[in-house]
Amino acid sequence: MNNSEFWRILKIEPTKDEASIRLAYRSELPNYHPEDDPEGFRALREAYEAAIAYANESDDPDAEEEDNSDSGLILQTLRAILKDFIRRIDTAPWLAVLESPACNGIDIQSQVSEKLLIELMKDYYLPQKIWKLLDNFFGWSSQIDLLNERFPENYIEYVVAGIRFEQKIRAEFFDLSDPSADFEGFINQYYELSNAIDRNDNETADRLVSENTGALFQHLDYQILLVRYYHHKEEGEQAEALARTLISAHPDDMQTMVAFAYVLLQREKYAEALSVFEAVLVLMPDHYNARVGAARCYFELEDYEEAKARCLEMCIEYYFDSYVQSMFH
Repeated sequence: MNNSEFWRILKIEPTKDEASIRLAYRSELPNYHPEDDPEGFRALREAYEAAIAYANESDDPDAEEEDNSDSGLILQTLRAILKDFIRRIDTAPWLAVLESPACNGIDIQSQVSEKLLIELMKDYYLPQKIWKLLDNFFGWSSQIDLLNERFPENYIEYVVAGIRFEQKIRAEFFDLSDPSADFEGFINQYYELSNAIDRNDNETADRLVSENTGALFQHLDYQILLVRYYHHKEEGEQAEALARTLISAHPDDMQTMVAFAYVLLQREKYAEALSVFEAVLVLMPDHYNARVGAARCYFELEDYEEAKARCLEMCIEYYFDSYVQSMFH
């Protein structure tokens, strides 16, 4: 497919603006149903992919010369995975590269490791399973002192946090049915809303909630954030209604359970909240927020001995935690 053909199918002028390309693709998508017009659908998809590839081409004559070393070629393949959100959050494409014969050998792995860490400084969203996969292959978490000599210390802290903790936005809840969806934009909007709530910036939070519509914003973790938003605005009834809807759809999800329990606690439904907190603690006995919530519920239910016992246990374990200490006192 030549350049003029894919722009004709997308019905836009040549552009390197990926957002405009995605918008054009989504606008044309309803006209090419994959069952009714498979050839048209395939051509539209090819046009979209060709346009995105065009947008990613460098038009800088002074651009850095391509690294054609063995490690450089492997990095080019990994970089292509990073630029495709759906492939980026899937373990299979990573394993296909990292377990290939081209990656055999200590020297090549060391070179790829350093080049990949440099690439990841661009702050790509990666779920914990991908961070862990990379750590299993390159051993980053066991080389912290060495890596701190080569990279900024706060960056290595970020890498280690990615390996040890799941992202606030969990990969398994993304709707991947539309490959052209603006996943990065959604992630940015999530954190912008979260930060606005933290700053008590109600004007920005209200604007973002009104603008954030569409399939991506049905993501479970965004909906949990909305529960927090409604509570922050003192709209407890709406917060509880949404939390009940989420727990009905995801009864075994711990983050949903904790969010639901805290709404109940804030709504002074202590007995019901306690039952949810205790259910979380059966699944994860060390869950900090569930332990704090349960202790508060026991206090509100005037079971002071149990509340004291729970708080004392946490005071010993989290002796540095001023919130736990104040709750105990």
